[in-house]
Amino acid sequence: MRLGLGVVALLGSALLACGAPSEPQVDGGACTPPFSGAGAVIASGLSYPRHLAGNAQRLYATEVGVLNKPRGRVLAIDPDGGVTELATGRSSPDALAVDEAALYWVDEGGLWRYPLPSGPAQLLDSKVNGALQGNTSIALTATQVLYATGQSYLELADKEGQTHTTLFTGAPGAVVRAAAVADGKGYFLYSGGADAGLYEVSLTGAPNPTRVSDAPVDGRDLLVTSGAFLWATGGSGSGTVQSLARPSGAPVDLVTGLAGPVALTPVGDFTYFEDSTAGSDGGTGFLQVAAPCLGTSPIPVGPIGQGPGDLLYDPDGGGLFFTSYAGSGQGWVGRIP
Repeated sequence: MRLGLGVVALLGSALLACGAPSEPQVDGGACTPPFSGAGAVIASGLSYPRHLAGNAQRLYATEVGVLNKPRGRVLAIDPDGGVTELATGRSSPDALAVDEAALYWVDEGGLWRYPLPSGPAQLLDSKVNGALQGNTSIALTATQVLYATGQSYLELADKEGQTHTTLFTGAPGAVVRAAAVADGKGYFLYSGGADAGLYEVSLTGAPNPTRVSDAPVDGRDLLVTSGAFLWATGGSGSGTVQSLARPSGAPVDLVTGLAGPVALTPVGDFTYFEDSTAGSDGGTGFLQVAAPCLGTSPIPVGPIGQGPGDLLYDPDGGGLFFTSYAGSGQGWVGRIP
């Protein structure tokens, strides 16, 4: 379904969708990413906008406001750029997901469900989390919410708030990030413990967490497609985006030399992502694109902004939405083209 914004539901931190109307060109040696250029501002005047999600009606965003203060908001953004506050006074709103019935987000108070269109918000899980650090994530099934707390727990809650279960508990100080759902199973990244890596977990019956790969020792984001796992790991100039063929294979570097990559978003044969930036002005390096045909050097897409924020690909409308993670009213949500 197409809206003026054309957004569709987000799964985890990226939309698992391919076959955009503007198809990438990889033919006869050519390698042309489908989205590039400076982009257009959709909503401005924001303070630390973090995550994006969308359904057939609207685009949604979490905005931190002031770090470690109850001044965050959950926002709905209309096609004309109008912004509606759905929730205010929140501490560090972070991960976000939506279906046709409800909006789900994480703040320092826990995991919340907001029935559309007008709420009110309902607490699904109050487990301590890493929303302040921006480490939480959500992935939806038809009836469940898989929730990586950004601390040492992986949680599973039913959408109606009747039950919630801890599927995985890591070592004290360890971090569970990047919840994803594929083929009826849950996946997540675990770092800071002796058994760091990519894990698979059952969403029915006994969780039985199983390590799939020990390669992502400092995993930040995860994308699961029908043919591969892609993850972002590391930072401070040594971060990488890697691919691992399913069901088996060896990790392959897609991009190296990154500051802190997140928000892996596939578009055809290309993977877009955001990277951490230094300084108040940011730069073009906050939004980049990777593909085997591009080599392993970072390739900026075009906009100038602050990272790390989030990305959302709209295959119906043919656009790529992104956040520029700046504070003091300098943050914004944009779109390419």
